[in-house]
Amino acid sequence: MDPTAAIRELFSRHGVPFTEIEHEPVLTSADAARVRGVSPDIGAKSLLLKTAEGPFVLAVLPGSARLDVKLLAQAAGTKKVRFATPEEVEQVMFCRIGACYPVGAIIGVRTIVDPTLLGHPLIEFNIGSHSRSIAIAPADYLTAAKPEIAEIRVPA
Repeated sequence: MDPTAAIRELFSRHGVPFTEIEHEPVLTSADAARVRGVSPDIGAKSLLLKTAEGPFVLAVLPGSARLDVKLLAQAAGTKKVRFATPEEVEQVMFCRIGACYPVGAIIGVRTIVDPTLLGHPLIEFNIGSHSRSIAIAPADYLTAAKPEIAEIRVPA
């Protein structure tokens, strides 16, 4: 499966506009913000976790934030979560760590987004590649990706 093509197709099918950005390869949210020339607050950091019961869940939060695993576990309705291994990321998301995308719908993975990410005119994120990103309005992201919304970041 090609996540980049699947994300483009999903957004096009929902008729939502987006801008694709090609840039030097990046591995971290800070590097992505730097090469895109934007604040890390508008970068969507996507983290794959596995619940105690077995299913994976995708946590999405601002690139400048840290995930609160207890809040994520509560939002996911589980007692415990753990970060996916690099091998699990590749098997489930068809990409490498650092290229994860906030669109679990294309792979059948429940997605939970922190509301602080959605308070900006645009959000930007990798699309399964270390050198390709998308910029999209938060409302359009919500329309196409259909994530759940819950506070999952460590409070500032």
